Amino acid sequence: MRCFYDCVDVACLEQIATVTFDIIKSDDDEKIVLLAIEVWCSICDEEILRLEKNSLDSPCKNFIAAASDPLMRILLESLKRNSPESEGDWTIPIAASCCISLISQILKDIVVDPILNYIAANLMSSDWNCRNAALLSFVAIIKGPNKSRMQELLRNALNALLSLLRDSKEEVRETAAWIFSKIATDYGDILIQAFDAVIKAWINVLADKPRVSNQICIALYNFIEFIKLPEDSDNNIFSPYIKELLYNLWSNGFRHDAFEGGVNLANTSFITLSSLVHCAGMEEFGMLSDLLKSVVRELEATVAGTFQITGKLQHYQGYFCSCLQPLLTKLAKHITVPMAENIVNLVISSFQMRSAVYEEGVMAFAGLIAGLGSKFLPYVERFAPYLAHSLDSRSDSLLCKLAINCVAELNRSLGTEVSKYLTEFIPLLMNILKDPEAERSLKPITIGVLSDLALLVKEIFGPHINQLLELLRSASALAVEPPDDDDPDLEEYLQDLKECIVESYTELIYGFEKSHPEVLLQPYLEGIFKFLTIITKDYGNLNINFIKSICGLIGDLTNV
Repeated sequence: MRCFYDCVDVACLEQIATVTFDIIKSDDDEKIVLLAIEVWCSICDEEILRLEKNSLDSPCKNFIAAASDPLMRILLESLKRNSPESEGDWTIPIAASCCISLISQILKDIVVDPILNYIAANLMSSDWNCRNAALLSFVAIIKGPNKSRMQELLRNALNALLSLLRDSKEEVRETAAWIFSKIATDYGDILIQAFDAVIKAWINVLADKPRVSNQICIALYNFIEFIKLPEDSDNNIFSPYIKELLYNLWSNGFRHDAFEGGVNLANTSFITLSSLVHCAGMEEFGMLSDLLKSVVRELEATVAGTFQITGKLQHYQGYFCSCLQPLLTKLAKHITVPMAENIVNLVISSFQMRSAVYEEGVMAFAGLIAGLGSKFLPYVERFAPYLAHSLDSRSDSLLCKLAINCVAELNRSLGTEVSKYLTEFIPLLMNILKDPEAERSLKPITIGVLSDLALLVKEIFGPHINQLLELLRSASALAVEPPDDDDPDLEEYLQDLKECIVESYTELIYGFEKSHPEVLLQPYLEGIFKFLTIITKDYGNLNINFIKSICGLIGDLTNV
């Protein structure tokens, strides 16, 4: 739509409406109907973008406002349509609900009353399609209206939503659970106010059909993320329920139907369990310790060939390793040498079984490094080949990113002892910066890790310093290139890169303060000050912490 939005006039819009509305109302081919709804979703996306930009060069023509009455009527009617031949989750009712959601982000409070009238007419119907349609219309407006208005609506609707988690029809229960996953993301404070009732209801629903349970796991995960409890918090509202939640999530992962219904309930359950472990307090130490033993026992079974679930062995190895990371971090001081030895052996054995390094295994090692700290030193040599392989896997950006973070964790945990492995890791980190095909998000964290290494081991980093400075010069030139106005992700990346470069130069100055940094930096000073001049032109829009970092670097450069 972006390509021809400016070419559309009122007459053209009327033609688009006539054709698409007829298709949505009467066509029996679901794929064609979905395409017609997608036309309006595309118009919504374009108008949302233009309203956010508020630019005279690309004004919003308010097509959605002009077409809203008939469009909303036809979309609300579509919420009740059955999709018996639907492939996957993208059905006509879901597509219609998503389109209404986009409309609500444009029209805001204007859509509320029509939706409330629709809910009132359908929510108590004996026809499950009507009840489900009412819920789909409600979830569609969660992001659109004024926040205080939406909070009031959610408070009033909460008890009804909780009761609908017990509806006789699975589809209705699933949609109600989906609504809770959305509320947990944007309006978690409403759930906190009714915390006991909400958590008790969710615990009961965890045993429901896979699709319903899966949505409640997502809701619980989103709720934990919304609350963002500090680790070892003494005021953990989950504490009264954490034992029951952990038990149910763990059991969910082993359900016979965990991979049925088009969802992976096992994966969602273990992800949510790991998130819950992160926010558990040390008053749950005994429970967490028992959970760690259970995870290790099941991982042992996958390696020994005695695991009970057939055909999913590699899946479960990944799940168990992903659980190890938060458990090992949480139980840091209580990890015994035999336990650490066993975990190292098991994870490496799983690498060897697959003839491949996998992300969750590297995550398990990251947890072990964080948990053991300097006591991880005896295991570095065994882990190093697998870490090096991961750093060299630049085409697998997630694996490579986890490996970079592992090097960062080694820096923090081993201190200067890490210098023994510099010859192996530094060239691989440099290659990430040199590779134009490497995922761009890898570059800032790689610069950060290399700079931390330079600050940590100081003169030992000397043979690599000129290469790093050259790469920083190239990165600086890239960071100040004007971003494409239509690519907010690129704009965010370039900002991250700028901040990382400033921090990196600062750390290099401190790392080499005894080695005449003025001589080292002399060939690069002009480029550094040019970079600083460009990034401070937009001074009024800079983050205050970034401004402090820039001022600190200028002061350090002046001193040297």
